[in-house]
Amino acid sequence: FFLMIRRPPRSTQSRSSAASDVYKRQIYYLSKYPETVAKIMNEATSNGINFDNITMDELASLKYLDAFLKEVLRHSAPILSLLPRRAKTTHKLGDLTILKGTIVNVSFNVAGFNETFYDQPYEFRPERFLEENVQ
Repeated sequence: FFLMIRRPPRSTQSRSSAASDVYKRQIYYLSKYPETVAKIMNEATSNGINFDNITMDELASLKYLDAFLKEVLRHSAPILSLLPRRAKTTHKLGDLTILKGTIVNVSFNVAGFNETFYDQPYEFRPERFLEENVQ
């Protein structure tokens, strides 16, 4: 279940380094999974792409690279949840009752590891986002 129900925050903290966090995570996953680097490089070279002079169109054509980036974000979302919402009415969601006035939030991290949405969610598999594997 991927809804977080919580009290309103007492203080808010901004996250100004979200982009740098994503870059660090990309480097981490590239270093942890060298076979992923090989697949990205193979895709680029088989398409005649030179990384010294790559265009945006060429970059956008790299489907495995795109899948890798999506998998990095699924594993370690830079933003943990959506902005909280307050229930305007009482709702019944399965066995859960969300009372009017309750603050509800969707957690990206919990949703990203939910077996309902992802087969073997704890494995790092960029292939899950390739067009032929998306269900």
